Order: sequence, then structure tokens, then C-alpha cells
Amino acid sequence: MSTTPPRRFAAASLAVAAVGAALSVALALGGDADAAVAAWHAAVVVWSAIPVGCVLLLLLNHLIGRAVVLPAVLEAGCRTLWLLAVAMLPGLLALDRIYPWTAADFVPSGPLQSWWLTGPAFLLRTALYFAVWIALSEAMIREDRSVGPRHKRPGLAAAGLVLHSIIASFAAVDWIMTLTPDHASAAFGIVYAAHQAAAALAFGVLADHLVSREREPEATARGLLIAGALAWGYIAFFEYLTVWTGDLPHLAVWFLERQGGVWPSLRWLAGLLTLAGVALALAAPLGRARRWLPAAAGLLLAAQIAEAFWLVLPAAKAGPALSAAFALTVGGLWSALFFRVLARRPEHRPGRQTLPPGAAPLRHRTRQQPEGTP
Repeated sequence: MSTTPPRRFAAASLAVAAVGAALSVALALGGDADAAVAAWHAAVVVWSAIPVGCVLLLLLNHLIGRAVVLPAVLEAGCRTLWLLAVAMLPGLLALDRIYPWTAADFVPSGPLQSWWLTGPAFLLRTALYFAVWIALSEAMIREDRSVGPRHKRPGLAAAGLVLHSIIASFAAVDWIMTLTPDHASAAFGIVYAAHQAAAALAFGVLADHLVSREREPEATARGLLIAGALAWGYIAFFEYLTVWTGDLPHLAVWFLERQGGVWPSLRWLAGLLTLAGVALALAAPLGRARRWLPAAAGLLLAAQIAEAFWLVLPAAKAGPALSAAFALTVGGLWSALFFRVLARRPEHRPGRQTLPPGAAPLRHRTRQQPEGTP
């Protein structure tokens, strides 16, 4: 499979965004303004999983002290975080249209919830999340471009990974779990982090296969896909199993809210797509791996998008059709920025040539050695 210049994918992504915007306007006209704001916010939260997952994977790469896996994709993904921060502003400025804890008749369950669930604190924490993620990713990118794998500082990556784990858990609670204030789960942050990592891996392998000039080895990419999908499946299933066996009402409310309408089918769709993607990745060495592997990545990415909708939409009280249209708009804009950043990125690692996009590497001729010379 030949690679396609990233700028062509950027143009196609902008076309998708235009189609999504047209559908969004058509569906939103004459509708409920609260539902439109909730649908837009849900779409932004859905797409935030990929770049935040890229930050996590970049930190893990630096922690183990080896050459970064999927370097171009992870860097480009991290450098799109600012767009999602800007896209989240409409929802942040209209929290009273999205989150039930902003209602005047809301009664907090305790002093911690009454302090935590306030508009100014929510805005401040969200700004802090994006600032930390951008700072961590830029520190890892600068280190990756300046030193070799053996000279990286794993201590810095370890500290960053601990910090990321804390704020990613808080972000999951703030953006998604507080849509259902009666629900409390200590494991939700882990479940959402596994979802972010699986989504970033699936998107990363797909983008690497389509546009990268220095592809990751197929065995490595296949292992990453399978590991990410199985880790998410294991954690998500055991969260459900723990709630079901414990029969705890304050935890069951999360799943009861997702039993009606299309939501059970959406979770089943995510599971079936994951099984199909893992099976295709396992079978890739038996067939045409160059075609089967991106297909497996596409299936696993679709599974994580379905999972993200299942997590966010039922409690957000946003219509599925309008949310899907906004997701096309946000996803198209985000993908266009991703591919433009990828196109401008120089192919550079310590010890390699720094090449502008489209340039061919220099080939050095070696002198022929006389016969008999060792």
C-alpha cells in the first residue's frame, strides 16, 4: 500500500467537516438550544480521547527509554490539543445547559461535592488539564528530537506519567461522570484512560500506515493494536462485572441510564467491532498484512468511537443524530489539523538526517576497497 501525502487527507477531512457542519445546521434549526450545546460538548469530549491518549503513549515511550513508537503520529496528535481546548469553550460557557449539578435545586451529596461541582472550579480545572497535557507533550517532543533513546530521562517521564494519570482521572470525572452526579466510581478514570490509549493506538497505526514514510514494523503495530484493544476490553468488562456482582445502587445507576433506546446496541457494536479488529490483526500474517492491518486499525478505531458515544451521550441528554453530525464536524476539523501538523513535521531523530516534507534522503557513495583489503 503506497502512502498518500498528508495534505490530501487534510483536504478530505475539511470536506468531511463541511458536510458535518451542513448536517448540524439542518438538524439544529428550530431545535432545542440546550440539546445543541450538549451535543457539541459531547462531540468535543468524544474526540479529545485520541490526543490525550497520544500524550499517555508518548510518556510511556520515554519511560521505557527506547526509540518512540509511532513518533510522527504521536507528536502530531499531541499538537492538536489546543484546537480541542478552543472547541470546548462553548460548552464551558454554558455549563448550565449541560450539567445537572448547575441547577438551583441540585442538592450535593456532601461537602466535597458542593465544593467540587462549581462553575469557576470546573473552568479552572479544565484549563489546568489542557495546560499540563500540552506542557508534558512539548517536553517529551523536545527531548525526543535532541537526544537518543539511551540518553532520555526516564525520571521526567515517570513524574509526567503520574501527573497525567491524576489529571486524566479528574478530567474523566469532570467531563463525563458528573453528567450523572449520583454516580460515583473510583475505577472510572482507569476505564477512560484505557479507552483513550486504545483509541490513540488504533488511530496511530491507521495514520502511520496511510501517510508515514517510515512505517512502524508490522509486527510491532499489530502487537500494539491487540494489546490496546484487549486492555480496554478487560478493564471495561470487569468494571461492569464488579457492579453487577456487587449490586450497588449508586454504581448501577450509570448502567441503568444506558439500558434504554439505542445505547445497549451501541455497546454491543463496540464489543463486536473490537473482536473483529483483534481477529483481523491476529490473522494479518496469514494474508496481506499491508491491507489487513489498517483495516483492523479502522475497526478498532470505530469501536472506540462507539464506546465514547456510549459513555457520553446518554447522560448528556443530547440527540444521537445531532451529536453524530457535530462529531463529523469536530472530527473533520481535528483530523485536518492533525494531517497539516504531520505534513510540516521534519523526519528527524538523533543520528538521522533532518528532511523537509517531500525531500529524498541523501545517498552517500562509498569508495571501493582494493581486493584483498579487509
